[in-house]
Amino acid sequence: MVECRERHVASALVALAVSCLILPSLVPAPALAGNARRIGGTLRFEYYLFDGGFFKLDDAPGLAASFRYELKDNVFFENRLGAIRTSQDGLSVNVLSYQFGMTAILPYFIPWRPLVRGGLAFLTADPVTVTPIDTFRPAQTTVYLVAGAGVVRSFKEDFAAELAVDAMITPYKYRVYSFDRQRVEDDPRQFFHLGISLGVSYVF
Repeated sequence: MVECRERHVASALVALAVSCLILPSLVPAPALAGNARRIGGTLRFEYYLFDGGFFKLDDAPGLAASFRYELKDNVFFENRLGAIRTSQDGLSVNVLSYQFGMTAILPYFIPWRPLVRGGLAFLTADPVTVTPIDTFRPAQTTVYLVAGAGVVRSFKEDFAAELAVDAMITPYKYRVYSFDRQRVEDDPRQFFHLGISLGVSYVF
């Protein structure tokens, strides 16, 4: 009699376990309202208005590409890598630029949507020797705080044109050295640049 009851209890437990596994698959899951996170990229033409004390480098154009990953509701984490071709006293100088930060494309005034961004930037320039015995500027990487604003115009479902202006300022003063045969000059400078960009973005 006891064995019979134990068999019934065991059978009931097995049936309950099987029910718990099968029944949820028969009930349709509720639809979720959240959107999938989007990934995108941009290709842009840039023009930099350099600080007058930035190693005497001239204002210059550049090209940059960036990768965006949506964190939440039109707010993206952005990585940008670019190259700038400038000059100093007639000599060509290559500058490598890198930025990362947050970009928000606000869902207002559609199809002209405002864009705001902030982050950190790095500029690294080749060393320049004016003459072997006159002056020399060593290669140096400068760090900047970046804040920018612009407008995005969608012209297809996933494509858009972007126009933006970025302000870049160093958080502290850099020592700009110049050397010649008689002396070394030290000029502390806090750099401030403006960058204007026009590009195309794609989000999928």
